[in-house]
Amino acid sequence: MSSRRTVISFLALACVAAVCVLRAAATPPQQKPQPPATPWADWVEPDFPFFSSVLDARHAGPAFPADNLTPRALVLNLGHGLWAAFDTDLLRVAALWRGNGVTPKALAPGSYHQPDKKTPGGQTPAPEPDGTVWIANGIYPGWQAGASLSLTDPREPAPSPEEVGRGPLPETMGRFNAIRLATGGALLEYAVRGVDVREWISASADGKQIVRQFRFLPASFSLFASYLLGQELGLFLLDSESKTASRMPNL
Repeated sequence: MSSRRTVISFLALACVAAVCVLRAAATPPQQKPQPPATPWADWVEPDFPFFSSVLDARHAGPAFPADNLTPRALVLNLGHGLWAAFDTDLLRVAALWRGNGVTPKALAPGSYHQPDKKTPGGQTPAPEPDGTVWIANGIYPGWQAGASLSLTDPREPAPSPEEVGRGPLPETMGRFNAIRLATGGALLEYAVRGVDVREWISASADGKQIVRQFRFLPASFSLFASYLLGQELGLFLLDSESKTASRMPNL
């Protein structure tokens, strides 16, 4: 009698297990809910010449600086799918790239279509160059005076070593003043060691080159504008007499 009850109990458990398996197989896998369609366009207007954004270019590739996070960047739309990010704190071109602008990982663009979407704390995720990076610079001043170039950040460190939002350079070294709409793009205005600089970054007519043009007042010292193409570090030398900028040989 005991063995019979054991067999019956076993068969009952087997039937229950079989029913559970059949129900599981019959239940379709749950799909992730899709955000509802909205009547709004993209957060960034495709024909506007610039917008402000955080820019995380730390994953641009092994040939570029691994430490390249810009808390306050002006992202310039150069046309032909070309973009430039200018760091208003360090007066540097943080990155130049071809693609679709930046990834929509910040709070404003992320919640534009999904109002309940929030971003977590910390430095990630953050907007990144959405495309192929051509040129990038590390976290050091884009303009420097003197006989040599320094690849260190001269600003006072923040309490947290990983924090790069240290604010602008000392005013004696440089200060960003304004961005203005100009024919065909945007004009950057800033000062370096008391020298007023006007810069216009544009794309060539065929979309194969990015050109930096400068206009500045005479200076009694040499100014250097750094750029990094792959692992080749180079400089622009500004001639205070002719008021021209020329590319120096790669270092």
